[in-house]
Amino acid sequence: MKKKILYVEDCSELQEMTLSEMVSWFPESEIVTANSGNKAQLILSERKDFDLIVTDYQIADGNGLELLEYCQRGQLGIPVIIFHGGSVGPEGFLTINDCIGVVIKPDYKNLKKHLRFILPK
Repeated sequence: MKKKILYVEDCSELQEMTLSEMVSWFPESEIVTANSGNKAQLILSERKDFDLIVTDYQIADGNGLELLEYCQRGQLGIPVIIFHGGSVGPEGFLTINDCIGVVIKPDYKNLKKHLRFILPK
């Protein structure tokens, strides 16, 4: 079954590098990217079929916590992994039901572990 992932990152270099990693782990998946909170919310308003959201904390037009809250208000029920630079601790994220993990960049090994747990082959 083809998995659908929304990846939100406003740094184009990091987005490209992480996207490349995720494609190599899940070559059959559809990975949609957004470079801002507003763009992510627009995509989610049009599509609710994502299996997972991976988002940075500090993104243009908001932050990962606001995106989590948007998903919760809309009762989307999409699991979210926060993949961020370590500027804030996981406590604020993990209290929101849809947040299933917090990974510090650029720990791709840990990100891959989280993704494989949510999106098994």
